[in-house]
Amino acid sequence: MANRKKRKDQESSTFSVRMSRRGLYLLFVLVPLIHHEGLFSFTILPKRLLTQIVLLLIVVAWLRDYRNKSPVNLHHSPLNLPILLYALAMVVSIGQAINPLSGLLSLSHHLTYILLFFVLIYTFPISAFHGLLRLCASIGILVSILGIFEARGFDMSWLLSNGRPSATFGYRNFAAAYLVMSIPLSLYLCLRGKLVGDYYLGLTSTGLMTVFLIYTRTRGAWGGLAGSLLVCAMLAGHARYHWKTPFDVSRVSLRSNAGKIFLIGTILMTTVLSLFEPRIASQQVRAIDEKKVELLDALTSVTAPGGDRERRHMWKQTGRLIQDHLVMGVGVGNWKHNYPVYDGGIMLRPGSAPERPHNDFIWIWSEVGAIGLMAYLWLLLALLFAVIRILKRSRSSEETYLAIALCTSLLATMGHSLFSFPRDLAETSLIFWSGLALLALLDLPRKTRQVPRPGMLNFLMFTTLLLTTAIIWFTYRYVRFDAQYLRANQFHKGGDYRAVLKASSDALSYGPFDHQAYLFQAKGYQSAGLSAMALASAKQGLVYHPHSAELHGDLGRYYAEIDSLEAADRHLNRALELSPTYYQMYNNLGGVYQKDGNFEAAITAYRRALQHDSTDLGILNNLGLAQLEVGRVGPAIRTFESALELAPGELWIQHNLGEALFQKSADDSTVLPSCLEAYQTFLQIADRMGLPESQTATARRRVNEIRAYLGGKK
Repeated sequence: MANRKKRKDQESSTFSVRMSRRGLYLLFVLVPLIHHEGLFSFTILPKRLLTQIVLLLIVVAWLRDYRNKSPVNLHHSPLNLPILLYALAMVVSIGQAINPLSGLLSLSHHLTYILLFFVLIYTFPISAFHGLLRLCASIGILVSILGIFEARGFDMSWLLSNGRPSATFGYRNFAAAYLVMSIPLSLYLCLRGKLVGDYYLGLTSTGLMTVFLIYTRTRGAWGGLAGSLLVCAMLAGHARYHWKTPFDVSRVSLRSNAGKIFLIGTILMTTVLSLFEPRIASQQVRAIDEKKVELLDALTSVTAPGGDRERRHMWKQTGRLIQDHLVMGVGVGNWKHNYPVYDGGIMLRPGSAPERPHNDFIWIWSEVGAIGLMAYLWLLLALLFAVIRILKRSRSSEETYLAIALCTSLLATMGHSLFSFPRDLAETSLIFWSGLALLALLDLPRKTRQVPRPGMLNFLMFTTLLLTTAIIWFTYRYVRFDAQYLRANQFHKGGDYRAVLKASSDALSYGPFDHQAYLFQAKGYQSAGLSAMALASAKQGLVYHPHSAELHGDLGRYYAEIDSLEAADRHLNRALELSPTYYQMYNNLGGVYQKDGNFEAAITAYRRALQHDSTDLGILNNLGLAQLEVGRVGPAIRTFESALELAPGELWIQHNLGEALFQKSADDSTVLPSCLEAYQTFLQIADRMGLPESQTATARRRVNEIRAYLGGKK
């Protein structure tokens, strides 16, 4: 690193270099910590927007140096070409997207960090990496303490989370994705820290982050870190004995008894704390699977039935999707819109659908095609070759340990990405692309050209400035949308549809980012009696989200309500094409057929709905009524009785059973006592509920008729 140290004064003299160093320091501190309770996506959006703002500031500083004719570095890294090809493949894939807006949202995320990579390799001073790693270790200590407190039963409800322990990351798997990348960087401080404090800082951070990682019970992250440590240890051993690469450990702290005692104490603390089961007291949406609470159970659950949480099914079905879109993919950000028709009813459930296949490599192939996947694999190979070049030529232990630490961190997240989606997270993307930039800078004894006004750099600077500005504008509008969308969601849960209408309309004023906002708006209009506006809202939603099964389903229902049965039939069937397991659509379709007098088709639709959920009382009731309409009295009675076994005393099913039995009594008077009992039960419940006489008159008349008949018969 001697040649880099000679450039230190020159590097720090330019405004862009100082801004780059401070900006990246700021990101490594704030991105893991920041979240906003006023957003639906309360972690990823504020983290992403902060990164984009800092990126813009660095680009502006870079442009200022350029205009002042300061020397500007233009580095040629072997990583540049695969990254550019990967970015280009994502941009081109937008043309394949059935939902281009989702594609732009995803593309804005990935381009943010790719642009950050290129800006850093031209502006970040490699001499500043020690400070960066110290900040990373310090933040690792802070978030780990928070996560350990969560796992030990402290009330940490002030930290928003969908699954604890998660500290400031919103979900335990997201925390694990960050930890597996940060632990190798903290280990570097233990082994090669310049100061005595680096040793204690790195050791403390490594120990606490390891405990927190174990508490998350994220097996894919454990495997990714273990695999990367093994691969990089083998690589380091080969370099040490075959290439004579220096791997001297800094003994600044181990020389003292205090340092040795601290090491032993950290190992004991990590071991003891890791053996405890997580005991979560704070509120959360998804608790740790009972099969993974015990540490040993978590380790063995990998091979247990259902231990993969149906990931293999998703991968297999995504393989079918890939076969249909092999070269170009379905478009970045569009897997979630294409996957439902391939699922087969395993992962899709009412109100829940996967958004990612939980494997980044499969995800890239399915969305960006074979070209995008090859570019990503090329990047992985370029990364490994860069590390090998550094190890072969290095004469500095500081440089070799940094290369190994960065390689371990990057391979850990790639290993984890075989079972998860770290490329879609802000904090892991920050470390990944910053780590790649640091490796590119380490791999620099190739010639670095310092030119005041190269045409290529001119184009690069202004393109980066325009792209970053556009991405910030896009993300800002999405953030404003997301805040109002959260309010609409909360009002919807509370049943305040007037407020739902206001909040969803405010959200859509910032952009049509999510089809759910149109569903909320349409429900708001419908509750206000504005059926035409509800219909118009759902139709407008389909302009931007043409493959939303929910929008097609609601539109079909609205058309049915105004007796436009042909349009209702078309949209409901389209909803079923897009999401074959969306069983409520069969129920709605049955209602359309029943309204049109096609009772046989209605019965078929209701039965298909019951194949997905045989306990839905509404569908059972509708089926029984349709059976009555075609004179299938016996099957109707059995249908109503099945429903009442599930929910004894259900008011209108009880009434409809009485009606079915009354019809049967025309041919079989022996059912009249059962009919009388059904009507009497209905009337008892109706009287308790205070139903008006108009709704009970028929039943009372039937009761009197049956009593008179049975009394006369006696």
